Amino acid sequence: MDIFPEQIQSYLDELSYLTEPPYIYLWTTIIVLLVVLYLIRSYRRSHRPIVPFKTEGGSIEIAPHTLRGIIQQSVLTVAGVQKVNCRHYVRGRSLKVKIAIHLQATARLKEVESEIKKQVRGILWEQFGMENIEPIDIKVVKLVGEPAIHRSETKTLELDDYEVEASIEEDLDRTDKSEPPRN
Repeated sequence: MDIFPEQIQSYLDELSYLTEPPYIYLWTTIIVLLVVLYLIRSYRRSHRPIVPFKTEGGSIEIAPHTLRGIIQQSVLTVAGVQKVNCRHYVRGRSLKVKIAIHLQATARLKEVESEIKKQVRGILWEQFGMENIEPIDIKVVKLVGEPAIHRSETKTLELDDYEVEASIEEDLDRTDKSEPPRN
């Protein structure tokens, strides 16, 4: 039983010479060159200076490592962040920031997230006059330390009530099974 119909099989037979050694070397070389070109392009894009605004006499450029350093230092000032690593991408006139953090287990993620975004936007506005910073993606890579388990009083009362109700139901189930049926 053939996998391909006869017409397709005849075309494949005609093109089978492309799988012989000289052509295999050619295809491998082309693929390797494309991968190398992609790596060079991504390296150059990541090291290209950022132009936050232009002036009448020329332009102002910011080195990428300077921008990353300022973002990392501002994120480290946020309570609950142990370690930080960031990347940025420039799309036209806007800046996209990705931040990876080690979060202390006692910190609340919602509060840390809003504070990080506020700090990053603030520092980039104050230092460089950058307005278009969207989006700021935050990724928690690791939790550091032991989480502090604090129950609020209402939550504790609800859990205690649930445990009491569950024990009463268990007692009722046991007594129903142990009593003989009444006539």
